[in-house]
Amino acid sequence: MLELLSEPSEGSFWLNYATFAFAFVAETISLIRAVRQTRKAAEEKGQSFADYVRTSTEPTSKMVLGEDTAAVVGVVIAASGVALHQLTGNVAFDAAAAILVGLLLMSTPIALGRSFRGLLIGEGARPEIRERIRSVIAEQREVEDVVDLRTMYVGPNALLVAVRLDVADDVDSDSVEQLAEQIDRTLRDEVDDVADVFIGPTPRRSR
Repeated sequence: MLELLSEPSEGSFWLNYATFAFAFVAETISLIRAVRQTRKAAEEKGQSFADYVRTSTEPTSKMVLGEDTAAVVGVVIAASGVALHQLTGNVAFDAAAAILVGLLLMSTPIALGRSFRGLLIGEGARPEIRERIRSVIAEQREVEDVVDLRTMYVGPNALLVAVRLDVADDVDSDSVEQLAEQIDRTLRDEVDDVADVFIGPTPRRSR
């Protein structure tokens, strides 16, 4: 902005290019590493790269990936502005590039903050995960109905599950305890991110 309001000053274009080249190489290397780590994490979850970035509750990888992407794009924008300034002699290109980089740096943390907002306010599991949890519980022979199911992320990859069940009439108290242990163990084994499970048998008449 100051470049637009003041007398243009000529600096060393080649010094700028050398700085941009160094920054581009360093940030690109960091971005490649972040992409590889994120792709590996996505494969472990059985998700595509795009789906993992969109739905993951792991903040570290998404922050590094977002910041490195913004840095590489910012370097390209800044270098383009300087190049257009040199070719045309119009300082407006350089100033406009600087403004765009500033907007990019402001928008990146805002986008990341929105992505992690659910972890701060108690985001629930996605619908497909909820259905998977409900299906696993309903498969138990002693369970007649899943009366209520609540989920909430209490941390990265840490999902709390609270469920109320209508159990069969012939299930005694000892069997209920064994059923709770079985459901807890099965959910942890078959559903990603399940960390804590709270189970409450509820008579059908109380619904």
